[in-house]
Amino acid sequence: MIILVSFPRSGSSWVQKYVNKYNTVNYNAKDLYDYFGRKVQGTVYQKIDFLNTRRKLGQEYSVKYFTYHEPVNTQWFRDFYKDSTIIKLNRNDKYRAFLSYIAQYETGWRFHNPKKIGDVNLFSKVCKELIASEKAMEEWFERYKSFVEYNDYAEEWVYEELTHKYLCNKLNISYVDIRDSYSVINYEERIINIREVKKYFENETQSI
Repeated sequence: MIILVSFPRSGSSWVQKYVNKYNTVNYNAKDLYDYFGRKVQGTVYQKIDFLNTRRKLGQEYSVKYFTYHEPVNTQWFRDFYKDSTIIKLNRNDKYRAFLSYIAQYETGWRFHNPKKIGDVNLFSKVCKELIASEKAMEEWFERYKSFVEYNDYAEEWVYEELTHKYLCNKLNISYVDIRDSYSVINYEERIINIREVKKYFENETQSI
């Protein structure tokens, strides 16, 4: 299988659609997406036990991981996916990823990814006159450091270099549901304390 390891606001939800399709076609895997995220109930141990148990029964699952997810840097992860291809999804524009993360943080992650037509407009209405908290910025950089340090992968893909056609050809799949994105949103115009945010980003980036 292919296992995607990435970082929030780096195109992982979009790319995971293609990975899921590949894993389903080739391994009959079911989609669990962000299984180790906060929105999925259960402890890390319960989730790991579920994956172990289901594999013994012959069922594989396609899971998207972030580098700060607890299982990623464990022996279990290395053993469990020893026969899989680990892809590290990177993004060149770290500043926009940072701003996108802050905007989602301050709006409660209600529209973290557009799932249907109209979600972009809904998010655009709440994503305005934001004040970026230091807590949001600190959290992004704490988590980003785990991404920088992660080196246990077979291939690196870069979000800006990927297209629908390229992914379909590379993974030999024919169709993936394509939806709207937040690429048209200018986050700088929507954050009131943008000068402080820029300064914080520049200072912290230099220390990594």
